[in-house]
Amino acid sequence: MRGSMWNTVNARTSPGSDLQEARPPPVVKKRGLPRDERPRLKTLVRVGSLNVGTLTGKRNGVAIAVSGPLKEHVSSVIRVSDKIISLRIATKDGFWTVVSVYAPQCGCTEAGKEAFYEELDDVIRSAPEGDSMTVAGNFNGHVGQDRQGFERVHGGIGFGRRNQEGERNIELAEAHDLAIASTFFIKRESQKITYCSGGRQSEIDHILVRRQFLKTVKDVKTIPGEEIAGQHRPVVADVCIALPKQTKAVREPRIRWWKLTGETQTFREKIAAIGLPDPCGLIDPVWASATSIILTCARDTLGETKGGRRGDRATWFWNEDVQKMVKAKKDAYKAWQKTKSLSMLAEYKLKKKKAKAAVSRAKNAAMDELYDKLESSQAEKHVFRLAKAHRRASLDVTEVRAVKNEEERKEIPRNQ
Repeated sequence: MRGSMWNTVNARTSPGSDLQEARPPPVVKKRGLPRDERPRLKTLVRVGSLNVGTLTGKRNGVAIAVSGPLKEHVSSVIRVSDKIISLRIATKDGFWTVVSVYAPQCGCTEAGKEAFYEELDDVIRSAPEGDSMTVAGNFNGHVGQDRQGFERVHGGIGFGRRNQEGERNIELAEAHDLAIASTFFIKRESQKITYCSGGRQSEIDHILVRRQFLKTVKDVKTIPGEEIAGQHRPVVADVCIALPKQTKAVREPRIRWWKLTGETQTFREKIAAIGLPDPCGLIDPVWASATSIILTCARDTLGETKGGRRGDRATWFWNEDVQKMVKAKKDAYKAWQKTKSLSMLAEYKLKKKKAKAAVSRAKNAAMDELYDKLESSQAEKHVFRLAKAHRRASLDVTEVRAVKNEEERKEIPRNQ
């Protein structure tokens, strides 16, 4: 999931693609005329579901990727099972519960399917009624085009014919008043299909939202030209959400004390040149004067940081050569999708092989550099730094985003 709130994309952290298009302009009329009413201060957030081969649903099979601006508002993460994970995002009007799922396939046992839907049922019921809710993922079911008896949750614009698993999905949606968002939008067939292999096409990935919040969904479509997972295509939904106002962090510079090892002598000379106060005087004034002198000398000798929280660094192997190779592979994939010719397929496979080799070379070079650091005299420092970074990366929520109200019954975003 990512928020489409930028006009440009930083190519160092993630190359531009169809999934990362610029935010749509404030236009609602078909002729492209400006809005008649004053636009509300809301953000168009893109929610997506993608089935990739490394996440099989058997072990740690689901995940939720959150963009930087949305990450700042995540209040909690619940890992229900290897097939279900949920998180809550604080919004301006309350909370937004997002659930990612991977339903059992048709060949799985009936007991496994029942266990999955019971867990999903409990997760949906546990979310407060006032929360905006989105359930996205691979449901492994065909909901079809027929909406008879399910007019409230099915828009009648599906793909194919409904099967038994699709029937179960619709019953789940009806039980919790969830709308199958893709069935309410008219799209080309290529923008409906989420799985394509060997001439077989189906729509098994869905995005469900609470029926009362269906009006906040502005668009739902599949992106056929995105080369991420071979047989599966990402399905995305643009949702209008009022996010809390971004508060400017207070930056407090810090002295670079870790540089003291190489500047010890210079640091001592500066303190000696200024001179420390007489220790025989009153404790508080002497201590305050000594502290001021030491800190002043430290700033002059060691310097200060700019302050603020350290942001996430770009992928450690994502260099210019890798970017070019990956972009060439994506372009070749799109060309093959348009023509379906054998020559374009061969070209795509060649570019894919070259991109894979470039990534492997970049990773090996980065690992060699890391091993050189671990064999140096500063090895212990690097080991502790890696351990600290690994622990920080393993935390789902690093700061408190919401607190209980006076009755300790309802969570309130910290910005309210």
